[in-house]
Amino acid sequence: QKDECMAAFRRYLKLIQRKFGAESGEFSHALVQVASVFTFFQNYPLAIDTLQQGLKLQKRIYGDWNKHVAQCYLNLGVVFSLMKEYEAAIFHLEKAYALYARLEPRENHFIRLSLSTLASAYRTSGQKEHALKIYEALNEMNLREFGSDHPENKMIQSAIQDIKNQLKPQ
Repeated sequence: QKDECMAAFRRYLKLIQRKFGAESGEFSHALVQVASVFTFFQNYPLAIDTLQQGLKLQKRIYGDWNKHVAQCYLNLGVVFSLMKEYEAAIFHLEKAYALYARLEPRENHFIRLSLSTLASAYRTSGQKEHALKIYEALNEMNLREFGSDHPENKMIQSAIQDIKNQLKPQ
């Protein structure tokens, strides 16, 4: 029922646009929400177009330094990663991290999420040294926040060890 679902979300966008206007915060948030559905159904080009439209609108409404703008960059980075377009993914994820780091408290979930996604994009693209540095910073952050027994820490530490093993001279 993918086609029915996609059509319903397109109608939802039109409804929000009619009700609140094409230049409203409500419409910009609806664009981001619907882009997640397009991503779920692996319609990546449509997800990217929708997120880019949402990003432009949110920048006009909220300015360049806003958590809604950061969320768009994060979502774009995820979609580009799924498409294996790592240069674009890294570009957007670095922007998301920079915004979250400036706008949110130091140990914020979105800072960790943007770092984790960025490290994964670097790792998958073959830039293991960059990935290792980010994973190590993320590990320190998580150890302070959650302690050593948190499941996320174990995954990060496993990624660190795996990368170190790959970087060892043969």
